[in-house]
Amino acid sequence: ISTEQIGPGDRWSDSIGKGLETNFMGIFFMVEENVDSPWLNFEAGAISKNIEGSKVIPLLHDMKPEQINGPIAQFQAKLINQEPDIFSIVKQINTGINDERKINNEILKKLLLLVPELWEVVSLAILLILVSKSYY
Repeated sequence: ISTEQIGPGDRWSDSIGKGLETNFMGIFFMVEENVDSPWLNFEAGAISKNIEGSKVIPLLHDMKPEQINGPIAQFQAKLINQEPDIFSIVKQINTGINDERKINNEILKKLLLLVPELWEVVSLAILLILVSKSYY
């Protein structure tokens, strides 16, 4: 949900809550700096309670699953730097799609070959975030 989707004077928390109610899956990028964030737990709870079979996936960077606190700790975490974990997330996303957006198995296999390149892009993005934080 972007600021363009929330009208002037609307309660942003209501708009976000409604958006979360319709999602069957949420992937939560977690680092040490946000592991105690109440918003992560709020959003994870909103997704997990509203749709039967919904998935909440904590995706960890430079962390171990035992470092997760609060309600989000009950969900099976994956490690961003582990290719098998990324493969399993992509497959899980595809499994949850029940319309024309679902990717057939042949295309999915080709897509999964790109995971190493995806990791390079994510690593660069993380580096840029960390560098930008050092200037504030």
